[in-house]
Amino acid sequence: MSTSVTQLIGSFYDRLGADVRAGLTAPATVDWYRWQLAKLTAVAGDVAAAELRPRHIVSLRMTHHLARGIKRLFTWAVEEDFLEKNWFTKLRVPRCGRRKRIFTAAEIIRLYRSAPPSFRVILFFLLNTAARPGEIRTLRWSDVDLEKRLICLGNFKAKDRRADELETRSIPLSHVVCRRLERMKRAAVSGTVFNSDRTGKPYSYNALRCLMRRTREKAGLLDGGEKAVLYTLRHTAATILLRQGVDLMTLSRILGHTTLEMTKRYLHLDDSDLIKAIDKASQSGT
Repeated sequence: MSTSVTQLIGSFYDRLGADVRAGLTAPATVDWYRWQLAKLTAVAGDVAAAELRPRHIVSLRMTHHLARGIKRLFTWAVEEDFLEKNWFTKLRVPRCGRRKRIFTAAEIIRLYRSAPPSFRVILFFLLNTAARPGEIRTLRWSDVDLEKRLICLGNFKAKDRRADELETRSIPLSHVVCRRLERMKRAAVSGTVFNSDRTGKPYSYNALRCLMRRTREKAGLLDGGEKAVLYTLRHTAATILLRQGVDLMTLSRILGHTTLEMTKRYLHLDDSDLIKAIDKASQSGT
């Protein structure tokens, strides 16, 4: 009996699970693959994996992330001898869109007011730390040093690809954030900082995505342009820090980037920022 696409994906998850237990893969990576490959299962789950071809999935909206997920699945399947040939090696990966949107102050207020209380706390931390959503979602109390006012992550995005061989990613915490964390820690009942009200366990990638979608809809942030997502808060936080005078090199460290070029993609200044800058410069020169 031939292996179906659903069965192949199940075996792939088993492999990823083993890698997570061995410390080779982050749990967030598994969540990411589950979200992307669920789209493939929906249209071709019952098809024999060996018979699946790119023409069979033309109904899928092929995004950058979905194409990457599919290509990785079938590359792995050939490497592990589940399949003899990978028909998806030439699958075109669309260019990853560049985020341009940030939230205005009024939109942030609308988000806060529309969010459930537990999710509102996550929005607050994302906006006030400029951390990646995955870093906040999986944050453990053992990673939080309130005395030093730092989050210290030993496992973080692209750690094994950094030229500077950084071993620990440090995220600075303001006094306001520290006070909030101190109150939360006194009431904590588990090792993770943020837990779902429904399950009592850390949020999954998909759970936070759905919470953001519902909050976005309730707040009326549906203008037909770039979708407002959790990462929009990180871009907003980075732009706020720049407006407050944080230099680019320091901002790059706060964001955990390896290059300044990546940091520049997170900055979204408008004409009013240019006016303020020239006014400030002219005042200092008089």
